[in-house]
Amino acid sequence: MRRYVLAALVLSALAGCQSTGKGKKEFDVSQQLAAAGNYAEAIAYLKQAIAKEPDNQQYSAQLSSLRLKASQTLISQAQGILNAASVSINDIEKAESLVAEAKQFSPNLPAIAPLESQIDSSRSELIDEVKERYSEALALIDRQDWVRANLTLQQVQKLYPNFEASVPLASRIKTEGTRDYLLQAKKAFVEYEFEDAKLAARKATMLDPNNAIAKKMAADADQKNNATFFKNLAAQSLDTQNWSQAEFACEKVLSFSPNDQDCIAWKATALEKQVDEKIVEATRLLQQGYIARAINLAIEIDENTGGALPPRAVALRNAVVSRAEDIAIEYMDNRYWGVAWYMYELIGKLDPLMEGLFEKSRDVQDKIRERVIKSIAVFDFKSPSYNMDAGGLIAGKLISNLFNNATKDINILERENLKSILEEMKLGQIGVVSEDTAKEMGRLYGIDVAIMGSVLLFKVDETKSESAETVRYQVGQEIQDNIDFLNWKALNPNPDKNDLKEAPQAKIMVPVYAEKEYTVNKAKKVGFIEISYRIVDVSTGQNVSVDTIRSRLVKEDVGNDGVKDANIAYDPLEIATDTEMLQMMADQVVEDLSRKVLQPLRNREVDYFEAGEELLLKRKESLEALERFVDAKFDERVKSNVNSPISAKIDGYMKQIIETYQFKN
Repeated sequence: MRRYVLAALVLSALAGCQSTGKGKKEFDVSQQLAAAGNYAEAIAYLKQAIAKEPDNQQYSAQLSSLRLKASQTLISQAQGILNAASVSINDIEKAESLVAEAKQFSPNLPAIAPLESQIDSSRSELIDEVKERYSEALALIDRQDWVRANLTLQQVQKLYPNFEASVPLASRIKTEGTRDYLLQAKKAFVEYEFEDAKLAARKATMLDPNNAIAKKMAADADQKNNATFFKNLAAQSLDTQNWSQAEFACEKVLSFSPNDQDCIAWKATALEKQVDEKIVEATRLLQQGYIARAINLAIEIDENTGGALPPRAVALRNAVVSRAEDIAIEYMDNRYWGVAWYMYELIGKLDPLMEGLFEKSRDVQDKIRERVIKSIAVFDFKSPSYNMDAGGLIAGKLISNLFNNATKDINILERENLKSILEEMKLGQIGVVSEDTAKEMGRLYGIDVAIMGSVLLFKVDETKSESAETVRYQVGQEIQDNIDFLNWKALNPNPDKNDLKEAPQAKIMVPVYAEKEYTVNKAKKVGFIEISYRIVDVSTGQNVSVDTIRSRLVKEDVGNDGVKDANIAYDPLEIATDTEMLQMMADQVVEDLSRKVLQPLRNREVDYFEAGEELLLKRKESLEALERFVDAKFDERVKSNVNSPISAKIDGYMKQIIETYQFKN
């Protein structure tokens, strides 16, 4: 339509013009087009007018004016687009097109460059925002939050149509989300949770508005979600002695009609019958040795009655608590601390005020912590004959390093404590301890890992040399005949005044040098530390690791007495002392040894967990597996490492074992 209007304007202008010049018609048309805001065509006609009248200053001035006005209008339009509250990629591309058109008219207009920069910035910000929302949509899909995922993806599509895989992703959300919500609605419908069914069905219609199944399910759920339906269901459930369903239906009725006397009475009857059934079932489980399941039923009975237990329920609770405590004591005697701890945990859920429960549980937990916390003893290394302190130095540094780098589930035995233990065992001074001695020490004093060894090398070799250097340096100046003048005079024996003016200088100043010897000292030190070590598993007396660690350090320097007159500064011989070098090498050796000691002891909660899985899944030794899972749990507690990737699995395995294990009566 706009094209036809413009064409009409052009024709009327051409028809109505009384030309006074060759380009008058084109000029008049350009004026009308410019008045209509069609600057591009106006400029085109004006160029035709100028082509016909190249010397017409009015036409040229008008062309410059039109170009400027067109550029400013286009830039204003682009700026308005970019300043909108929400800007899409289409908006940015439109603004970019307008700026490009403006640039054709006025390429040097100052406002263009900042606007181009703003366009680049807007595009970058938009892409960042779209990427963030797209990632959010993917995360929502992973969580199966289909409605929010759909809304988020719609925002992406609005801002950046066809961004990455947004189109197939939208189709997936519609298909999978609708199916998922319909399954949720069906499940809730079957369970008589009509409000949940209606909500899920409506979510399905949000993804697929024309889905007839979702619409019908929402309508059916809405129709049945009333007191009459649930009262009929309660009556039927009482007839079939489905007590849990009768209770559920009555609760629904009372949510609609809180004073319905029938359902108040029916609910009380249903609760009483359920308690009776659970008492019978819990008693059976208790007799069969399934203590954990019996306790769980006793807890349910307590919850159902609000703590107002009938006599049979009180007797049941006392029986399961007594049996659980008997099991705890029995398994404690056999060092199954994990079983005992779990029993006390179950008792705490059912009877938290049981006399002595806190102390008994605490004692068991202390035993488990003692089991998971590994104690490391570092014995003094045997020293070489030429340095009797070397072994003690290495041991002391190793203890400090281990203490600073070990996790909380590792205990480093203090050196003084180790001396006391050795004195009690009548071993005298700390020295090389045999594997048998270490094993006995572990049994008596709870040491798990022993580190021992020998210092094979602990010395610094030094070489020194002294030499004399000679330096030549200037000490002054003296006047001498100039050889150039003498040569000139030989060639000019009778010079006149003018010749003498051109002659070289007769006398010159020359430097006077002196030589002096000074002493240069050189020193080189080469340090060596070599240790052999054994890491012993005290429980077995076996070597976990046997190896040798070496460190070599070279230090050297050159010094001299200096010659002040020759600007040679005094440079004293500066080199590390033997003690400093030995300390540096000892630190390196100890760091390496500490890493070898601690590496196998890191992530022990994972080791316990994997050992538990091995015992449970492959060897079918469920109680041994439980002990390892309990160790893993307590190791995490000691390290304050909660909610790790294995935490939930640990709890699941422990629950599975304790609920399926049949304890003998």
